[in-house]
Amino acid sequence: LTVSGELISQKYLDGESIVKFEKMEPDTYRFRLIQDSNMNGQWDTVDYDAKLQPERVINYADQVKLRSNWEMKVNWLIE
Repeated sequence: LTVSGELISQKYLDGESIVKFEKMEPDTYRFRLIQDSNMNGQWDTVDYDAKLQPERVINYADQVKLRSNWEMKVNWLIE
């Protein structure tokens, strides 16, 4: 996501993964992880009838400023 909230790219992961985003424009970005518990490819809200909580959304604590012609590595430990 850009700082303004525009979705730039998304990846689907299964377990531990290394993710690469290539050819991104210089900008300030935020990262968000959505745990897709039912694996339907989208974030689901609470379901009161089935007594299910909404799927967990985890935001990376810092903004990442990407400069032109730079390569960056961000380590994110999710518990």
